[in-house]
Amino acid sequence: MRLVRDKTTIPVPKIYNAYTDSDSGHVCIVMEFIEGDCLADVWGKLDDSQKEDVIEQLRGFFAQLREIKGSFIGSVDGTACEDQLFTDEIGAYGPYKDEASFNEGIITALKNTSTGSWVNTVSDMVLALKNHVIVTTHGDFSPRNIIV
Repeated sequence: MRLVRDKTTIPVPKIYNAYTDSDSGHVCIVMEFIEGDCLADVWGKLDDSQKEDVIEQLRGFFAQLREIKGSFIGSVDGTACEDQLFTDEIGAYGPYKDEASFNEGIITALKNTSTGSWVNTVSDMVLALKNHVIVTTHGDFSPRNIIV
């Protein structure tokens, strides 16, 4: 969040502290309070024009994020990727030095968690992904994480 605050005009709260709770293992972030409503709670109450405004703002925010180029694939602090596909039960994945390594990680995770002929088909499709620029994105983009 500090990176986004420093490199974009995206409104994000100031971070005061971040730590891992020793009892639960959960990551805790102490941050500035931002007044507003959770998008998940108000989306159904917005008219079409308001929804279009929100979508345009989000599109602009993602354009700014993707202007921040990276030299590896993983968390901004250089640690492993956080995703349902990459769970602790099957081992940590990443960070990855390049797209090819990331693609291999995806295939390994798929094969460790899934069975069926579709896994090989998807693996072949993932291996075909090449030459993409590494950019910053949001690791948990969801209406519950957006304040309007």
